[in-house]
Amino acid sequence: MTWNFGRRNYGENNGKGKRLILGNGKEREKCYGFPVLETTRFVFAKQILKRHNRVTQLEYWSWKENDKKVWEEFPIPHSAPITTNTKANLNLLLSSLSSNVTRNNINGFYNVSAGQDPDAVYGMFLCRGDVRNSVCRSCVNFATKDVLGRCPNEKVAVIWFDECELRYSNRNIFSTVDQDLTLIMSSPNNVTVQPERFNQLVATTINDIASRAAAAPSGARKFAVQQANYTGEQKLYTLVQCTPDLPSSGCSRCLEDAISILRNCCDRRQGGRVIFASCNFRYELYELYNATAAAEASPPPPPPPPAALTPPPASGSGERPKAQNLPPARYDGFVYENRQGDLDSILIEAFYDPVCPDSSDSWPPLKEALKHYGSCVWLIVHLLPLPYHDNAFVTSRALHIANALNSSFTFPLLEQFFKHQEKFYNSKTSNLSKVAILKEVVKFATVVVGNSYSSAFESGFNDRQTDLKTRVSFKVR
Repeated sequence: MTWNFGRRNYGENNGKGKRLILGNGKEREKCYGFPVLETTRFVFAKQILKRHNRVTQLEYWSWKENDKKVWEEFPIPHSAPITTNTKANLNLLLSSLSSNVTRNNINGFYNVSAGQDPDAVYGMFLCRGDVRNSVCRSCVNFATKDVLGRCPNEKVAVIWFDECELRYSNRNIFSTVDQDLTLIMSSPNNVTVQPERFNQLVATTINDIASRAAAAPSGARKFAVQQANYTGEQKLYTLVQCTPDLPSSGCSRCLEDAISILRNCCDRRQGGRVIFASCNFRYELYELYNATAAAEASPPPPPPPPAALTPPPASGSGERPKAQNLPPARYDGFVYENRQGDLDSILIEAFYDPVCPDSSDSWPPLKEALKHYGSCVWLIVHLLPLPYHDNAFVTSRALHIANALNSSFTFPLLEQFFKHQEKFYNSKTSNLSKVAILKEVVKFATVVVGNSYSSAFESGFNDRQTDLKTRVSFKVR
């Protein structure tokens, strides 16, 4: 049995699983992503079971950004409403995207800006590399209308469909790797035949086509597919894509980070996908693309390597491991008091935001329940930095750093964040720069865990892996 814990209002049950609504009111319900409770575990996104003109809609995201400071770690949505000039520029931009989708020389991708700062808007669309021009056109035209209907007053938005993606922002998003916006999905069904071989086949095949897609020249379609034999009767179909405006190095880095989630999100699953705003991959045990069109759009495989074998890199060489070398899947999150339950005990999974009052209010009664029931229950805490809470991301990242230094630091630091939430949002930090806030968080954390760890915390905030883990760890199964 698994319980999910961490918010007072779990939202309504819509027949497809309970939804956790982030915030209040219809506008925020529509324009912010929400986790979906599937069976007994939260997964971060789920396909919406409806179709529009043969376009399958995926979960959408949008948020506002702070007008005074734009955070690279996580957008802060406490901004003034969209201005009249920005709204006019947005309408002009969406009209331009819609009209240019009919052009034949754009490789299913187009980006454009409208207006001048501070009212400028930047936007793009990307169609899947194998879809026909008519399907691309229908998808983009629908997306330009649908995104305004869902999020009419947002400065930043992205909407994903199976056949296309459309996004816009009030800051320049061109030729830039963006992993803030993430969608992770996996099949509810596991493979039963040679599951470890299947995992290896998925990882190897996706890595191969990721290299091919990234090698495409600037401006060309960065799209690749591959079919592989799984069993005598079943084949594996894989697909990767980057936005064509990315340089090869950016596409490669984006796909590597997406693939690094593979083992945790999709271990033994019959299908799965990880979608960043700038790149994505997908695999299934059914044909998920138009094979004829994909063959024309996909770069050819590289020539075979020379006969001489290159030894593997020595330990400590700094080379990033490929997905097939990832460690086995394990529970994500922090285990309270290192208390591991058995098959007869109840697992409670709490999704907490360190600066969310609801999270701090729920913590004392949860601790009392754990104390009362003893070994009958055990707890795993997942950090869920809500996009509309100031400094939720940076405090969550501090907890990931603390846990990496010493797991005994994690819950004392979390309790101190709960106790002193007012230090990290609203007027207390509104006039501070990003660097100044990081220094305040490091100072606060080292008071809890010991001043000797100050430099280790500072190094942790410069570590790309702690950044990525904070962004995606609560989204994987």
